[in-house]
Parts: sequence; structure tokens; C-alpha cells
Amino acid sequence: MSSRPHAVVVSYPAQGHVNPLMDLSRIMAERGFKITSVNTEFPNNRIRSAIEADMNDSLLEGRIRLVSIPDGLGPEEDRSDLNKLFESILRDMPCMLEELIHSVNGSDGNTDEMITCVVADLFMGWAPEVATKMGIRSALFWIGSATTFALKLSIPWLIHEGIINGITKGQTPAYPHGFQGTQGKIVDWAPQKRVLSHPAIACFLSHCGWNSVMEGLSNGVPFFCWPQFADHFLIHAYVCDVWKVGLRLDRDENGIIRREEFKKKVEQFASFLMMKNQGLCLWRSRK
Repeated sequence: MSSRPHAVVVSYPAQGHVNPLMDLSRIMAERGFKITSVNTEFPNNRIRSAIEADMNDSLLEGRIRLVSIPDGLGPEEDRSDLNKLFESILRDMPCMLEELIHSVNGSDGNTDEMITCVVADLFMGWAPEVATKMGIRSALFWIGSATTFALKLSIPWLIHEGIINGITKGQTPAYPHGFQGTQGKIVDWAPQKRVLSHPAIACFLSHCGWNSVMEGLSNGVPFFCWPQFADHFLIHAYVCDVWKVGLRLDRDENGIIRREEFKKKVEQFASFLMMKNQGLCLWRSRK
């Protein structure tokens, strides 16, 4: 038996999935686990870059090992085609994970390195099948809200009762010509938690993904909400209507959020900040 548990943590290759699985890995490592974090090459390279930028990251203490395996697509292939990505993952990654576990558990008889469990993103539901095949315990990890998970479990019943008809296929719009001007900056990736914790951040224009909302809430940053697909619309309702920590951006009759709508909501938000600051000043002056 291994002297301490060794978990393989498998994440779906998207930032909103990688980040919470990395947070889980850190928590497990703090509680005595040895972690082998498995990602595909693209998110794995981003994680390493983030670690190099943050010298205090616990990963540098050697408790978590980063391993990348191919997703089955060539370097020139489009990974935004989710159907194609899912097919290649299901085709190629199970055997690669099996080879990884076998190479660790079958090497040199070192019981301290033996993999004892697999923790997988629910989107990588094939990973527990690999674990079962190799006689290793496993668990699935859901990255979203409990409400969304309960809704997903209810979908067959909702379809059966005729409450919903199905799911429409999403689109990936391109940036308009000249969108990258001098007033802002667009980057492929940023350390979002660190950005949101900066005192210069007044609000967060968010697609209402669960991880982004949790990171905004934990830093006390209010939201402009622009949901896109999947659970974003449910979370958007919680942010604006239940928790009341954000403003919704309303679409016109063509489904477009116009610049006038942005202007109106920014002015509404600025008025709120002004009233909040005036109230704080008045409260402090009376102490």
C-alpha cells in the first residue's frame, strides 16, 4: 500500500473546468494527497505559465505533478468545434490515461507512487470506467452549481412532460472589425482571480459561468450580466434577481445588446457607486 493516497485528477480541457479542478487538487494536496493533474497540452501549458508568474503557488512545493496527454486532435485542428473535440477525447484519451496509470503503478515497485484513486470532471465521465478496469476507486466532480446539476437530472422528466423541447445549437461569433481599439485590451487568457481582486476593478462584465460568478462574489465585485448558453441563463437569474449583485444587459428585438444599452447600464451603475460612496462618507462623518 502507498504511504499516502495518490489521486489522478482529470479535467475537461476548458478554463472554466481546469480552474476548479486545480483548486480541488490544491485542497486535496493540503490534506495529504499526492496529486497527478492530467490535462491536454493546451491548458497544461497555460497552467505552467500561471505558476511561473506566481512564485508562491503551492504547486512549486512538489505536491502536485502536472501531466499532459494529447486530446487526439492535430495542432492545426479547430478545438472550438466541441463535437469534434468530444469525439477525439473519447477515442484517444481513455487508453492514454490507462497507459499513464499502468506506467506509474507498474514502475519499480515504488509503493509511495502508487495511484490509489481517480477524480474526474463529470464531462470526462469515461475516466471512472478506466479506473474500474484497473481496480482503482474513482469519483466524479461537478464544476457548476447544485441548482444546475439538479436541473440537468430533471431534463428527461421535463422533456417527457413537454415542458421543454430540446436544446438549440450555440454559435461562436467573431469579434467585429476594429473591436480591439485603444480603450481596452483583449487577451487569450488572464489570471482572473488576481484581476478581480485588484482595487481598480469596479465591475465585471461576465458571461455568468459558475466559476466566474464565484470569483466575482468572493472579491465583492458587482456584475454586468451577458449570459451565452447552458447554465449561464439560470446563474444570470440568481445574480440579478435573487442575490441582486448585478445588472442584466437587455437585448433588442433582434437579440443584440446595443451600445445604448451598455451606456444606460454603465450610467446606472455609476450612479449607484456615487450614492454608495456618499453614504459611506456620511456614515464616517457621524462617527
